[in-house]
Amino acid sequence: MNNVESPYEIFIAYETTTGRSTAQNLYKAFKKTNYKSFYDREILLSSDNWRDIIDSAIEEAQFFVVIFTSGTFNSDEVKRECNKALKLNKSIITCRSSDIPISDTQELSRFQRITFEDKYDLADKLVVNIRKLKERHSKIRAEEDFEEICKRGDLFYELNQFEKALESYDKVSELKPEMEVVWNNKGVLLDKLKRYEEAIKAYDHALIINPGLNYILNNKAVSLTALDRFEEALTILEKNINKNPKDGIAWSIKGIVLDKAGNHKESYEAHRIAFNLEKKNPEILNNYALKLSENGLFKRSIEMYNSALNIKPNFIEALLNKGLLMDKLGKYQEAVDLYDKIIEINPKYFVAWNNKSMSLNNLNHCNDALDAAKKAIELEPESAEVWGNKGVSLAKMGFHEKALKSFNKAIDLNPKLPKLWINKGNALVELGHHKKAFQSYDKALSLNSKYAEVWYNKGILFQKINQNKKASEAYKKAIELKPEYVDAWNNLGLISLELKIFDDSLNAFNTSIKLNKKNAGSWYNKACLYSSLKKDKKNVLKNLSKTIELDSKFKEKAKKDKDFKNLWDDEEFKKLVN
Repeated sequence: MNNVESPYEIFIAYETTTGRSTAQNLYKAFKKTNYKSFYDREILLSSDNWRDIIDSAIEEAQFFVVIFTSGTFNSDEVKRECNKALKLNKSIITCRSSDIPISDTQELSRFQRITFEDKYDLADKLVVNIRKLKERHSKIRAEEDFEEICKRGDLFYELNQFEKALESYDKVSELKPEMEVVWNNKGVLLDKLKRYEEAIKAYDHALIINPGLNYILNNKAVSLTALDRFEEALTILEKNINKNPKDGIAWSIKGIVLDKAGNHKESYEAHRIAFNLEKKNPEILNNYALKLSENGLFKRSIEMYNSALNIKPNFIEALLNKGLLMDKLGKYQEAVDLYDKIIEINPKYFVAWNNKSMSLNNLNHCNDALDAAKKAIELEPESAEVWGNKGVSLAKMGFHEKALKSFNKAIDLNPKLPKLWINKGNALVELGHHKKAFQSYDKALSLNSKYAEVWYNKGILFQKINQNKKASEAYKKAIELKPEYVDAWNNLGLISLELKIFDDSLNAFNTSIKLNKKNAGSWYNKACLYSSLKKDKKNVLKNLSKTIELDSKFKEKAKKDKDFKNLWDDEEFKKLVN
């Protein structure tokens, strides 16, 4: 065998924006200790064929060091380098900045991962680590070294390549069947792959080797929960908590299990305890924020999301959940900004594109919403929801035939979503197909008889075809199901005015205003009501003044609205609208 010394012993992979200083310091430390390492800064500056040079260096190097900093997870180049190193069976050394906490609910035991505080700490640790690995490799071949195989599995895990990670751990479980951490890691990977029964068997195997390990029991509880085996999961968690009351992870998982089991009050308390035990765990902060939001504590929920994101800025789940909360609060632009942040981290994250499309539709940025929906469809063409969002964008732009096609496509993919049938009904109304529209609304009601929006839309259609009594009944049904439904109250006021039931009309407008004092339309309609009575000029002007204060566009509307015809020559009226 011809022994030729490699030009490089160590390849350093890093993300250029957040990891360059650390990589450069590491390169200098290796140079001082006579290790030949590849740091690509100079190559990138001086060569057009830099990628070929990088690939050659990976092939030559014995050790592949990958530095995980905040930007690493969205670097396609680092992922490419990692995949090449794995394919070439290089000796992997993963190094993770302590600023990036592990936030998986389930705990994967990592082998030989180096966690570092700063670039100097990493250099000191790695120089020692490389020396030990060289000694180890002189005694055992890398392909037979269970630690090397585990490290490969860990890196596959970081790259979200769970099948390949599982293959590594399957091999290790044959080499070291007595190691409980190996079986635990197999369980985590099987859970990621939604093979929950197999995951539970792997955890049980680990617990036979070493009974009572909290983190393995917690992991098993997560898999049991995925199978709706809530009582078994809670039994495990209670034992864990009794043994270690300060196990914040166990409390947080307990909160998740209780929530799925329908015990929302106890779930909230479990998440609160978890938070008080581990205030710097972003996963726990995110879970607690969700419960706060569900309980209407929106300001506190936002604080929790912000705390989680201060600890881990690229925490996609927290960004997504905060975006959903912003949507719920009507802060659509803030939601869009959060979804854009997710897309910056992971451009292929379909959910972010889908949610961005919904938020942009709510902002009436229809072209941008349509573009986002198209991108989401490109990533997930079988999603009914995103085809529905595309239809909403097209409908808002006036392309009702195209919108109808999108809604039909969405319904083909999932006919059990009532919202899709409502949107289809709305498109049919715009196209003049009233009978088919009623059929779509009725289909939505057959899927969810308590869907207030269906009755509201039926009311609009009844009103459109001059069936005002039926419209009134439909609006009342919508309000019965959703008493805070502002638009339904407003429309009930209008239809009651048409039916000359003035007391009901006034009550409806007053209720609408009480629910939303900034709803200019309800103030305007109330002014119209008083004007139609032709005996209360003071209240007409008072309500019209409030309308214009909220939205000045109603000045022009009032000048042409025949409801105010009797006041068109009135000096006070003219002064108000001019």
